Amino acid sequence: IAPNGSDQAAGSAQAPFRTLARARDAIRALKRGKGLPEGGARVIIHGGVYRLEEPFTLGPEDSGTAEAPIVYAAAPGERPVLSGGRVIRGLRKQADGSWSVTLPEAAGRKWVFRQLFVNGRRYIHARSPNKGQYYIIRGVPAEDGSGRTARDRFAFRGGDLQPWPNLSDVELRITFSWNDGHFPLKAVDPKNRIVTLAGPAVWELPKPGMATCPYIVENHPGACDAPGEWQLNRETGELRIIPFDGEDLGAAEVIAPVIERLVVAQGDPEQSRFVEHARFEGLSFQHAAWHLPPTGFSTPQAACTLGAALEFHAARHCAVTRCEVTRVGRYAIWFDLDSSYNEVRQCHLHDLGGGGVRIGNAERPAGYGRIAHHNVVDNNLIHNGGHIHPGATGIFMAYGRNNTFSHNEVS
Repeated sequence: IAPNGSDQAAGSAQAPFRTLARARDAIRALKRGKGLPEGGARVIIHGGVYRLEEPFTLGPEDSGTAEAPIVYAAAPGERPVLSGGRVIRGLRKQADGSWSVTLPEAAGRKWVFRQLFVNGRRYIHARSPNKGQYYIIRGVPAEDGSGRTARDRFAFRGGDLQPWPNLSDVELRITFSWNDGHFPLKAVDPKNRIVTLAGPAVWELPKPGMATCPYIVENHPGACDAPGEWQLNRETGELRIIPFDGEDLGAAEVIAPVIERLVVAQGDPEQSRFVEHARFEGLSFQHAAWHLPPTGFSTPQAACTLGAALEFHAARHCAVTRCEVTRVGRYAIWFDLDSSYNEVRQCHLHDLGGGGVRIGNAERPAGYGRIAHHNVVDNNLIHNGGHIHPGATGIFMAYGRNNTFSHNEVS
């Protein structure tokens, strides 16, 4: 396949396809007909950028075998980029030095994004304070009569929060002792200085044993006031950016993510049907989103329910090798329950909203056989993560057995 190819072409070196999905479908047809050739099938992906409007999906019908695997690989010496982002054009410089453009596709909250990349650099979702944090002043008694403090309300210092218009577009990131939570606002009482979140945190506020919890405020009116910050008016679709160091945004590549998952391999363990012997080699996966649920997002530790840019559910003998995952909003790669004998090798995972690799699931599985096992995470470079979810970890495993983590550099 090639960026200048056509999905109506033959899929040959002389007449390449345009998309991975078309190549996958051609392999499905091959399997239904003559079957896979000896040695399997190899999709050669030429250099360039491939914009994904939806995740690239694999099911049990897309499996190879040990003798005949299905491989999606970069052409020798070339660098294919699979991007879940959308290029933003038309930015104009304003009198105050900021740049702005109105995005009709984002008006009316049709496209809400929380990451923006300018010439590959992650810009800052507009926040207050610009440096440091605010702090919970005290907890508020829960309404259930338990004597505990509430998980969805707390007292704030005067001036830190206001009853802004479009309040549900304003979000708090609250930091606990080793994790964090994100919450849209539901109500702000400036007289009594009580804020109510759209949903409960996993902990009481502040967390028991802590005198306070720090927090920052994102996307409130007027938050975009420092170099490197950007803000999307989710109602009108106006995007405003204050550049770093006088950067010329009129000539810059500006990209915002659209989809959360770039690759999804989904087996059916109840029917003993797995995605097997599928491999990705030498590819760069970029620009994956993170969408905040309406009631917020909060976990006890390690962002343990956070998904990934590349997700494998009920996968066996699959591999991600010599790939890059970068500029994403969640974990990079996840092998879930019912996944075994998979590999993540020699990958570069960086500029991550969450962490690097997840193995297994934090929910106790129904049976021992479903636990992720005999997976290998070897010789990877994992760094510069936690931009959105600072509680996430470089490598995370829960309810796993006989997995190997070796020679990884995590920082």
